[in-house]
Amino acid sequence: MTFIPHASGAITVCYALTSLTSDGARYITDNLYVPFAGFYPEHWFVERAPWRRSLSRLLARHRARIARSGATLEPFTEDPLTDINSSQQELDRVNTALGFLHTPPEREDRGKITHEGRYRVWKEIWMLNYLGRAMRYE
Repeated sequence: MTFIPHASGAITVCYALTSLTSDGARYITDNLYVPFAGFYPEHWFVERAPWRRSLSRLLARHRARIARSGATLEPFTEDPLTDINSSQQELDRVNTALGFLHTPPEREDRGKITHEGRYRVWKEIWMLNYLGRAMRYE
């Protein structure tokens, strides 16, 4: 769960459902409406549904994706905080290698996101705001 505050004082709740499979894949279904626009590792299968506000419908969609894949689910073997931290490190590594993020020594002077990365974020914001869907990058 992610709680996102608004200027009006209201708070929106967004969900990210994650499942791991026996072949090492990670299936993620979320309803976050904030842009990501970065790269996901090849074994991550992410679907973003920003207009789907119902947790039960989001969970049904997530389960349907898993069922269609025919994958066998595996239980999480580490605590949630460790999983989140290792996922963040993996995302940082992938996005630095693919040019979305500057390398750590460059971040102090140049910022974290490269010009190419900023362009991808702009496209993602546009897609989310006007079409209600995230970009699909192949």
